[in-house]
Amino acid sequence: MLECQHKVLADRRLELNRTIGAIPAARTTLDANHEPDCTLIARIITRVGMENDTDWTAKYFNDEAKAKVEERKKLWSPEFEERVTRE
Repeated sequence: MLECQHKVLADRRLELNRTIGAIPAARTTLDANHEPDCTLIARIITRVGMENDTDWTAKYFNDEAKAKVEERKKLWSPEFEERVTRE
């Protein structure tokens, strides 16, 4: 189980590092008073969007685990999130 968690977190860290790495290049383009590089901006938006992708479980879990995750999603609510955050 820990090996799977390690893999998930390592993959997410890699994506974050790539996103963070793209930001200085975009900033340099803007600071040089050039037209913004739309490719760089699109890359940043795409990478940030990947962080919001909640279907990452499909990549790491078998069918049984995916079914359990789907069942647990039904229990989640804003109130439950608030309680968990408080605790």
